[in-house]
Amino acid sequence: MLDKWFKKEKPFQGFAGFGGGAVSRLVGGAAANTFDVSGGNATSTGGDYKYFYFTSPGTLTVASTAGTGELAMSFMLIGAGAGGDSTGGGGGGAGAFIQKIDYPVQSIPSSNVTMPISIGSASTSPYEAEGSPSSFAIPNAWNSNSPKTFAANRGGRGRSGTDGNPGGSGGGGGRGGPNAGGNATAPQTIDGVGNTPDAGIGYPGGDGAQNFPDTGGGTGGGGGGAGGAGYDSPGSDNQPYQGISGGQGGNGRAAFAGDVNVSPSYGTPGPGPGRYFAGGGGGGNHSKSGPGDSPGGAAGYGGGASGSPRNSPNFGGTPVTANTGGGGGGGGGTSNGFVGAGSAGASGICIVRIAQENISN
Repeated sequence: MLDKWFKKEKPFQGFAGFGGGAVSRLVGGAAANTFDVSGGNATSTGGDYKYFYFTSPGTLTVASTAGTGELAMSFMLIGAGAGGDSTGGGGGGAGAFIQKIDYPVQSIPSSNVTMPISIGSASTSPYEAEGSPSSFAIPNAWNSNSPKTFAANRGGRGRSGTDGNPGGSGGGGGRGGPNAGGNATAPQTIDGVGNTPDAGIGYPGGDGAQNFPDTGGGTGGGGGGAGGAGYDSPGSDNQPYQGISGGQGGNGRAAFAGDVNVSPSYGTPGPGPGRYFAGGGGGGNHSKSGPGDSPGGAAGYGGGASGSPRNSPNFGGTPVTANTGGGGGGGGGTSNGFVGAGSAGASGICIVRIAQENISN
Protein backbone atom coordinates (compact mmCIF):
# COMPACT_ATOMS: atom_id res chain seq x y z
CA MET A 1 0.00 0.00 0.00
CA LEU A 2 1.28 3.44 -0.87
CA ASP A 3 1.84 6.06 1.84
CA LYS A 4 -1.28 7.65 3.30
CA TRP A 5 0.19 11.09 2.56
CA PHE A 6 -0.75 10.63 -1.08
CA LYS A 7 -4.43 10.71 -0.15
CA LYS A 8 -4.10 14.10 1.52
CA GLU A 9 -6.19 16.72 -0.21
CA LYS A 10 -4.10 19.47 -1.76
CA PRO A 11 -3.84 21.34 -5.06
CA PHE A 12 -2.49 19.20 -7.90
CA GLN A 13 0.93 20.14 -9.19
CA GLY A 14 1.17 19.20 -12.88
CA PHE A 15 4.13 17.72 -14.74
CA ALA A 16 6.34 20.10 -16.66
CA GLY A 17 6.11 19.30 -20.34
CA PHE A 18 2.66 17.74 -20.03
CA GLY A 19 0.43 20.81 -20.06
CA GLY A 20 0.81 21.27 -16.30
CA GLY A 21 3.24 23.34 -14.37
CA ALA A 22 3.59 24.31 -10.76
CA VAL A 23 0.27 25.49 -9.36
CA SER A 24 0.67 28.54 -7.10
CA ARG A 25 -0.12 27.59 -3.54
CA LEU A 26 -2.25 30.55 -2.45
CA VAL A 27 -4.39 30.46 0.67
CA GLY A 28 -6.65 33.48 1.20
CA GLY A 29 -4.39 35.60 -1.02
CA ALA A 30 -1.25 34.73 0.98
CA ALA A 31 2.03 34.14 -0.84
CA ALA A 32 3.26 30.61 -1.45
CA ASN A 33 5.62 28.94 1.01
CA THR A 34 9.20 29.80 0.11
CA PHE A 35 12.55 28.30 1.11
CA ASP A 36 16.27 28.68 0.74
CA VAL A 37 17.36 25.39 -0.89
CA SER A 38 20.88 24.22 -1.73
CA GLY A 39 22.80 21.02 -2.39
CA GLY A 40 23.84 18.61 -5.09
CA ASN A 41 26.68 18.36 -7.59
CA ALA A 42 24.72 20.46 -10.09
CA THR A 43 21.40 22.24 -10.55
CA SER A 44 19.24 23.23 -13.50
CA THR A 45 15.95 25.02 -14.11
CA GLY A 46 13.27 24.28 -16.67
CA GLY A 47 9.58 24.91 -16.98
CA ASP A 48 8.31 25.71 -13.49
CA TYR A 49 10.93 23.71 -11.58
CA LYS A 50 14.45 23.71 -10.21
CA TYR A 51 16.35 20.41 -10.17
CA PHE A 52 19.12 19.36 -7.75
CA TYR A 53 21.35 16.50 -8.99
CA PHE A 54 23.28 14.29 -6.55
CA THR A 55 25.83 12.00 -8.20
CA SER A 56 27.92 11.60 -5.04
CA PRO A 57 27.02 11.76 -1.32
CA GLY A 58 25.82 15.13 -0.05
CA THR A 59 23.02 16.94 1.74
CA LEU A 60 19.94 18.84 0.69
CA THR A 61 19.81 21.95 2.92
CA VAL A 62 16.49 23.74 3.37
CA ALA A 63 15.31 26.72 5.46
CA SER A 64 11.88 28.34 5.49
CA THR A 65 11.76 32.01 4.44
CA ALA A 66 7.97 32.59 4.28
CA GLY A 67 4.72 30.74 4.86
CA THR A 68 3.84 27.69 6.94
CA GLY A 69 7.06 25.74 6.37
CA GLU A 70 5.50 22.89 4.36
CA LEU A 71 7.50 21.99 1.26
CA ALA A 72 6.17 19.68 -1.45
CA MET A 73 9.23 18.20 -3.14
CA SER A 74 9.53 15.44 -5.70
CA PHE A 75 12.54 13.14 -5.83
CA MET A 76 13.94 10.16 -7.69
CA LEU A 77 16.47 7.89 -5.95
CA ILE A 78 18.25 4.92 -7.61
CA GLY A 79 20.70 2.36 -6.21
CA ALA A 80 23.80 1.24 -8.08
CA GLY A 81 23.44 -1.30 -10.87
CA ALA A 82 25.23 -4.66 -10.72
CA GLY A 83 27.78 -6.08 -13.13
CA GLY A 84 27.22 -8.84 -15.66
CA ASP A 85 29.20 -12.07 -15.38
CA SER A 86 31.85 -13.46 -17.77
CA THR A 87 31.67 -16.11 -20.53
CA GLY A 88 28.02 -16.15 -21.49
CA GLY A 89 26.95 -14.53 -18.25
CA GLY A 90 23.67 -12.81 -17.57
CA GLY A 91 23.35 -9.04 -17.63
CA GLY A 92 23.40 -7.11 -14.38
CA GLY A 93 20.19 -5.88 -12.81
CA ALA A 94 19.50 -2.18 -12.32
CA GLY A 95 19.30 -0.57 -8.92
CA ALA A 96 15.87 -0.06 -7.36
CA PHE A 97 14.01 3.05 -8.58
CA ILE A 98 12.28 5.11 -5.86
CA GLN A 99 10.14 8.09 -6.81
CA LYS A 100 7.83 10.38 -4.83
CA ILE A 101 5.81 13.21 -6.36
CA ASP A 102 5.04 16.28 -4.21
CA TYR A 103 6.13 14.51 -1.04
CA PRO A 104 5.18 16.83 1.87
CA VAL A 105 7.94 17.81 4.28
CA GLN A 106 6.24 19.76 7.03
CA SER A 107 7.09 22.45 9.60
CA ILE A 108 10.51 23.34 8.21
CA PRO A 109 11.98 26.06 10.48
CA SER A 110 13.77 29.24 9.43
CA SER A 111 17.11 27.74 10.46
CA ASN A 112 18.91 25.36 8.10
CA VAL A 113 17.94 21.71 8.23
CA THR A 114 19.88 19.03 6.38
CA MET A 115 18.70 15.89 4.65
CA PRO A 116 21.60 13.46 4.01
CA ILE A 117 21.80 11.69 0.66
CA SER A 118 24.09 8.75 -0.11
CA ILE A 119 24.70 7.55 -3.66
CA GLY A 120 25.38 3.90 -4.35
CA SER A 121 28.67 3.24 -6.11
CA ALA A 122 29.19 0.53 -8.69
CA SER A 123 31.94 -2.04 -8.27
CA THR A 124 34.72 -1.86 -10.86
CA SER A 125 37.02 -4.43 -9.24
CA PRO A 126 35.87 -7.03 -9.91
CA TYR A 127 33.61 -5.77 -12.68
CA GLU A 128 31.10 -8.57 -12.17
CA ALA A 129 30.30 -7.61 -8.57
CA GLU A 130 27.29 -5.82 -7.12
CA GLY A 131 27.38 -2.18 -6.09
CA SER A 132 25.84 -0.48 -3.06
CA PRO A 133 22.43 1.04 -2.26
CA SER A 134 21.47 4.73 -2.25
CA SER A 135 19.54 6.49 0.51
CA PHE A 136 17.73 9.77 1.25
CA ALA A 137 17.02 10.62 4.90
CA ILE A 138 14.54 13.12 6.34
CA PRO A 139 15.69 12.79 9.94
CA ASN A 140 14.40 15.87 11.76
CA ALA A 141 11.82 15.41 14.51
CA TRP A 142 9.94 18.56 13.46
CA ASN A 143 8.50 16.78 10.45
CA SER A 144 5.40 14.67 11.15
CA ASN A 145 6.47 12.12 8.51
CA SER A 146 9.93 11.65 9.99
CA PRO A 147 12.25 10.11 10.82
CA LYS A 148 12.04 8.71 7.32
CA THR A 149 14.84 7.13 5.31
CA PHE A 150 14.28 5.91 1.77
CA ALA A 151 16.74 3.20 0.69
CA ALA A 152 17.10 2.08 -2.96
CA ASN A 153 18.60 -1.40 -3.11
CA ARG A 154 21.47 -2.26 -5.45
CA GLY A 155 20.87 -4.40 -8.52
CA GLY A 156 21.43 -8.16 -8.60
CA ARG A 157 24.52 -9.58 -10.29
CA GLY A 158 24.20 -11.46 -13.58
CA ARG A 159 25.76 -14.93 -13.34
CA SER A 160 27.48 -17.51 -15.53
CA GLY A 161 26.54 -21.16 -15.15
CA THR A 162 24.01 -20.50 -12.39
CA ASP A 163 20.92 -18.48 -11.53
CA GLY A 164 21.08 -14.68 -11.46
CA ASN A 165 21.30 -12.89 -8.13
CA PRO A 166 18.34 -11.05 -6.60
CA GLY A 167 18.43 -7.27 -6.19
CA GLY A 168 16.43 -4.08 -6.69
CA SER A 169 16.10 -5.53 -10.19
CA GLY A 170 17.38 -9.09 -10.61
CA GLY A 171 20.42 -10.20 -12.56
CA GLY A 172 20.18 -12.41 -15.63
CA GLY A 173 20.78 -16.16 -15.41
CA GLY A 174 23.91 -17.55 -17.08
CA ARG A 175 24.57 -20.00 -19.89
CA GLY A 176 23.87 -23.66 -19.32
CA GLY A 177 21.04 -25.01 -17.29
CA PRO A 178 18.67 -23.31 -18.13
CA ASN A 179 19.46 -20.90 -15.30
CA ALA A 180 16.78 -18.60 -13.97
CA GLY A 181 17.02 -14.85 -13.69
CA GLY A 182 17.27 -13.35 -10.22
CA ASN A 183 14.18 -12.04 -8.47
CA ALA A 184 13.51 -8.37 -7.83
CA THR A 185 13.54 -7.34 -4.17
CA ALA A 186 11.51 -4.20 -5.04
CA PRO A 187 7.82 -4.61 -5.96
CA GLN A 188 6.31 -3.94 -9.38
CA THR A 189 3.67 -1.35 -8.49
CA ILE A 190 3.51 2.36 -9.31
CA ASP A 191 0.52 4.72 -9.28
CA GLY A 192 -0.79 6.90 -12.08
CA VAL A 193 1.02 9.99 -10.81
CA GLY A 194 4.41 8.31 -10.56
CA ASN A 195 4.71 7.37 -6.87
CA THR A 196 6.47 4.08 -6.14
CA PRO A 197 6.36 2.16 -2.88
CA ASP A 198 8.97 3.25 -0.35
CA ALA A 199 11.22 0.35 -1.43
CA GLY A 200 11.03 1.48 -5.06
CA ILE A 201 10.27 -0.54 -8.14
CA GLY A 202 12.21 -3.25 -9.98
CA TYR A 203 11.80 -6.36 -12.15
CA PRO A 204 13.44 -9.80 -12.36
CA GLY A 205 16.21 -10.87 -14.69
CA GLY A 206 15.78 -13.17 -17.70
CA ASP A 207 16.79 -16.84 -17.97
CA GLY A 208 20.01 -18.05 -19.57
CA ALA A 209 20.26 -21.05 -21.92
CA GLN A 210 22.65 -23.69 -23.24
CA ASN A 211 22.72 -24.11 -27.02
CA PHE A 212 22.94 -27.43 -28.89
CA PRO A 213 25.35 -28.91 -29.85
CA ASP A 214 27.82 -26.72 -27.98
CA THR A 215 27.74 -28.13 -24.45
CA GLY A 216 30.24 -25.49 -23.34
CA GLY A 217 28.44 -22.57 -24.90
CA GLY A 218 25.31 -20.62 -24.31
CA THR A 219 23.84 -17.21 -23.74
CA GLY A 220 22.94 -15.19 -20.66
CA GLY A 221 19.58 -13.65 -19.85
CA GLY A 222 19.12 -9.90 -19.64
CA GLY A 223 19.18 -8.06 -16.32
CA GLY A 224 15.95 -6.58 -15.02
CA GLY A 225 15.19 -2.86 -15.17
CA ALA A 226 12.87 -0.45 -13.37
CA GLY A 227 10.40 -0.57 -16.27
CA GLY A 228 10.37 -4.26 -17.15
CA ALA A 229 11.88 -7.71 -16.72
CA GLY A 230 15.06 -8.82 -18.45
CA TYR A 231 14.46 -10.93 -21.54
CA ASP A 232 15.15 -14.65 -21.52
CA SER A 233 17.95 -15.85 -23.75
CA PRO A 234 16.35 -16.82 -27.09
CA GLY A 235 18.55 -19.92 -27.24
CA SER A 236 17.51 -23.41 -26.18
CA ASP A 237 18.92 -26.93 -26.22
CA ASN A 238 17.47 -27.66 -29.66
CA GLN A 239 18.91 -24.61 -31.43
CA PRO A 240 22.38 -24.07 -32.93
CA TYR A 241 24.57 -21.55 -31.21
CA GLN A 242 25.36 -19.39 -34.27
CA GLY A 243 23.08 -16.40 -34.67
CA ILE A 244 21.55 -16.64 -31.18
CA SER A 245 21.95 -13.44 -29.15
CA GLY A 246 22.06 -12.91 -25.43
CA GLY A 247 18.90 -11.79 -23.69
CA GLN A 248 18.05 -8.09 -23.84
CA GLY A 249 18.09 -6.03 -20.66
CA GLY A 250 14.81 -4.79 -19.23
CA ASN A 251 13.94 -1.18 -19.91
CA GLY A 252 14.27 1.51 -17.28
CA ARG A 253 11.85 4.28 -16.42
CA ALA A 254 11.59 8.02 -17.15
CA ALA A 255 12.21 10.44 -14.27
CA PHE A 256 9.10 12.19 -12.93
CA ALA A 257 6.76 10.40 -15.33
CA GLY A 258 8.43 11.87 -18.41
CA ASP A 259 9.29 15.41 -17.31
CA VAL A 260 11.04 16.81 -20.40
CA ASN A 261 12.85 19.51 -18.41
CA VAL A 262 15.23 17.12 -16.63
CA SER A 263 18.72 18.01 -17.86
CA PRO A 264 19.95 15.94 -20.84
CA SER A 265 23.27 15.63 -18.97
CA TYR A 266 21.65 12.84 -16.94
CA GLY A 267 19.99 9.58 -17.94
CA THR A 268 19.44 8.49 -21.53
CA PRO A 269 16.79 8.89 -24.22
CA GLY A 270 14.04 6.30 -24.19
CA PRO A 271 10.93 5.24 -26.06
CA GLY A 272 8.89 8.07 -24.50
CA PRO A 273 9.40 11.66 -23.29
CA GLY A 274 11.97 12.57 -20.67
CA ARG A 275 15.22 11.01 -19.45
CA TYR A 276 15.42 7.29 -18.63
CA PHE A 277 17.23 5.59 -15.74
CA ALA A 278 17.72 2.11 -14.25
CA GLY A 279 17.90 -0.03 -17.42
CA GLY A 280 19.08 -3.65 -17.25
CA GLY A 281 22.23 -5.02 -18.88
CA GLY A 282 22.23 -7.40 -21.86
CA GLY A 283 23.34 -11.03 -21.61
CA GLY A 284 26.67 -12.24 -23.01
CA ASN A 285 27.33 -14.88 -25.68
CA HIS A 286 29.83 -17.76 -25.31
CA SER A 287 30.22 -20.50 -27.94
CA LYS A 288 32.66 -22.58 -29.95
CA SER A 289 34.66 -20.90 -32.68
CA GLY A 290 32.98 -21.08 -36.04
CA PRO A 291 31.08 -19.14 -38.67
CA GLY A 292 28.07 -17.04 -37.94
CA ASP A 293 27.27 -14.03 -35.87
CA SER A 294 26.60 -14.58 -32.18
CA PRO A 295 25.93 -11.15 -30.65
CA GLY A 296 25.43 -10.10 -27.08
CA GLY A 297 22.07 -8.92 -25.81
CA ALA A 298 20.99 -5.30 -26.24
CA ALA A 299 20.89 -2.98 -23.26
CA GLY A 300 17.61 -1.81 -21.79
CA TYR A 301 16.73 1.88 -22.14
CA GLY A 302 17.99 3.75 -19.10
CA GLY A 303 21.76 3.35 -19.03
CA GLY A 304 22.36 -0.42 -19.05
CA ALA A 305 25.29 -1.97 -20.93
CA SER A 306 24.94 -4.36 -23.85
CA GLY A 307 26.33 -7.88 -23.60
CA SER A 308 29.51 -9.05 -25.33
CA PRO A 309 29.43 -11.07 -28.56
CA ARG A 310 31.32 -14.36 -28.68
CA ASN A 311 34.20 -12.85 -30.69
CA SER A 312 35.05 -10.16 -28.13
CA PRO A 313 37.92 -10.87 -25.72
CA ASN A 314 37.32 -7.60 -23.89
CA PHE A 315 34.27 -6.17 -22.18
CA GLY A 316 32.60 -5.72 -25.56
CA GLY A 317 29.28 -4.09 -26.19
CA THR A 318 28.41 -0.57 -25.12
CA PRO A 319 29.24 0.45 -21.53
CA VAL A 320 26.77 1.69 -18.95
CA THR A 321 25.85 5.37 -18.73
CA ALA A 322 27.22 6.84 -15.50
CA ASN A 323 24.85 7.70 -12.66
CA THR A 324 21.84 5.88 -14.05
CA GLY A 325 21.86 2.78 -11.84
CA GLY A 326 21.98 0.69 -15.04
CA GLY A 327 23.18 -2.92 -15.11
CA GLY A 328 26.42 -4.14 -16.70
CA GLY A 329 26.63 -6.47 -19.69
CA GLY A 330 27.42 -10.18 -19.68
CA GLY A 331 30.75 -11.33 -21.16
CA GLY A 332 31.39 -13.26 -24.36
CA GLY A 333 34.09 -15.70 -25.38
CA THR A 334 34.70 -19.01 -27.11
CA SER A 335 35.11 -22.49 -25.70
CA ASN A 336 38.49 -23.07 -27.38
CA GLY A 337 39.73 -19.49 -27.37
CA PHE A 338 39.40 -16.66 -24.89
CA VAL A 339 37.21 -15.73 -21.99
CA GLY A 340 35.41 -12.39 -22.19
CA ALA A 341 34.71 -10.49 -18.97
CA GLY A 342 31.43 -9.00 -17.92
CA SER A 343 31.18 -5.24 -17.50
CA ALA A 344 30.46 -3.10 -14.45
CA GLY A 345 27.13 -1.58 -13.52
CA ALA A 346 26.51 2.15 -13.14
CA SER A 347 26.51 4.16 -9.94
CA GLY A 348 23.22 5.52 -8.63
CA ILE A 349 21.74 9.02 -8.54
CA CYS A 350 19.24 11.21 -6.71
CA ILE A 351 17.35 14.09 -8.35
CA VAL A 352 15.21 16.47 -6.28
CA ARG A 353 12.63 18.63 -8.07
CA ILE A 354 11.06 21.70 -6.42
CA ALA A 355 8.70 24.31 -7.90
CA GLN A 356 10.56 27.56 -8.55
CA GLU A 357 7.78 29.56 -6.90
CA ASN A 358 8.70 27.81 -3.63
CA ILE A 359 12.41 28.77 -3.85
CA SER A 360 13.52 32.18 -2.62
CA ASN A 361 17.25 32.01 -3.27
